[in-house]
Amino acid sequence: MAFDDKTLRIQNISDETSPRDLRRLLAKYGPISKVQIYSDRPNQVFAFLTMSRGDAEDALENLNGQRWLGRRLSVNEEKNWWDG
Repeated sequence: MAFDDKTLRIQNISDETSPRDLRRLLAKYGPISKVQIYSDRPNQVFAFLTMSRGDAEDALENLNGQRWLGRRLSVNEEKNWWDG
């Protein structure tokens, strides 16, 4: 992760969401350098993704609380996710 990158956590995504789907969703904000999708229990799917700081801030501001594929997204900044 570059010094000027930011990691976002996107919660409440469909369990059918792929990294490609997320890249398409965020394409208008800028390229994603890294994306990982996780599920901690049924219907609890979330993703971590890394973008440049400015692109990530735009995505967070515009996507948090928006509906996508029938679900209301929760988008937050995640600190230190890729460390370790």
